[in-house]
Amino acid sequence: MTLLLTLSETDLETSIAGTGLLLDHKRPIPYELTFSHLPAQDPESPIDAIEWGIHLRDVEGRPWSATGRTPSDFLLERLAATQFDNWRLCLPVDDAPDALRALFDAPLCANIRYSSDDRLYRSLRLRGEWVQVMCRSSTLYFDLALNSTDELLYARLQAGYCYDQNTPLSTLSRMDELPALLFEVGEPALLFRRNTGYLDADGQWSESVWPQPLRFSPSETR
Repeated sequence: MTLLLTLSETDLETSIAGTGLLLDHKRPIPYELTFSHLPAQDPESPIDAIEWGIHLRDVEGRPWSATGRTPSDFLLERLAATQFDNWRLCLPVDDAPDALRALFDAPLCANIRYSSDDRLYRSLRLRGEWVQVMCRSSTLYFDLALNSTDELLYARLQAGYCYDQNTPLSTLSRMDELPALLFEVGEPALLFRRNTGYLDADGQWSESVWPQPLRFSPSETR
């Protein structure tokens, strides 16, 4: 899938400087993204990462590529962001349009794990009601997909967590467990600002304080 990149919106200027990569700043630049799943080495409390590659051509048509890594914390943050943006999609998978559900028949990455020793309380607006969610398991599993229609990333949080029992009774809170959720992550360019992943001494993918610059280099023809 080919997307369009606007440099001023993605903070890539410093990544390009000094590499010999020349781009046309006057128009959006076509680029392609590739994704892969980087598992943590610690099986007890794994925090995985998403590795993504950006592939584009310079003003002379030569191919260039750069690779970034984003820990799975990013997906949990994007899920939490839905509570502040009423327009941002977050709903049970069974309620999602068929076209969005079909994206996860062949996701970009599957079973991306995020682990934490806290209870991960989150407030989500589902089916018109606010629900306080508490994780049942310390490990969450996400799947990631890209929609070619609106050119947005979507994620699916697999089932396996429950409601806080203090939540007032409602249609949803009478269930013991939430179904899988489908939510909007956002534009792929969000990842360019989250090139923060590094493998720490415990074998977990951790997040650096500052994003690392994307280092473009000449690549083979795609």
